[in-house]
Amino acid sequence: MNDWTYDRAAALGGVAFVVLAGTASVIAPTTLAVDSSVDQIRDKLAGHADALGTGALLTALAMLALGFFLSYVHGRLQSVEPDGSSLPACFALAGTALVTIGLVGAVLQALAAHHVAGFDDPTLLLTFRLWQMVSYNLSALPAAVVMLLAGVRSLQTGVFPRWIGAAAIAAALGGLGAVSILYITGDRAPTLLDTGAFALASLWMAATGIAAGVRPMPVPTASATAA
Repeated sequence: MNDWTYDRAAALGGVAFVVLAGTASVIAPTTLAVDSSVDQIRDKLAGHADALGTGALLTALAMLALGFFLSYVHGRLQSVEPDGSSLPACFALAGTALVTIGLVGAVLQALAAHHVAGFDDPTLLLTFRLWQMVSYNLSALPAAVVMLLAGVRSLQTGVFPRWIGAAAIAAALGGLGAVSILYITGDRAPTLLDTGAFALASLWMAATGIAAGVRPMPVPTASATAA
């Protein structure tokens, strides 16, 4: 597989992530609050074990697709950065953290779905709350770093279409706003803000993947962008 073919396939990982993650959220929606009682958690999980397990598998596959997508974006950003720039390394670190957090969340979801009967109350509460915190709260921070870096450099250099870069920045700021509300007040962010940020992030990934899949994007060189 030559580099262009790999890049096009990896870029389409963004589309695959949107499809897989969206399907997982529909199949296995989570409506319980993180501080729900153990009885509420047992009733919810026991009644939706297969759906939650399927959702965990789809989430894990979505994270693998996301890893390919981020490797493509990382390569594109690296191509326009001057020698010695730390931006690609920062992007790679945040992207690795994001994928790792997502995979850990999928494992915790599968454990909660299929081992609820064997867990005592404290273990079930810990597993459920870790799953919720890891999957829905912690991932917003590295995701914001990834999208801010990609978005800002897109606006500055045109490495990706600038409107896609603007969508990435808006998604990052919306995600940071949503998680800030949660951390400061303990309450979930308004649905419009939370859902809107995810929708913009999905737009960024899908649009980038489709654009690269339809035709390879020209790679501006560091010297050209500096000029």
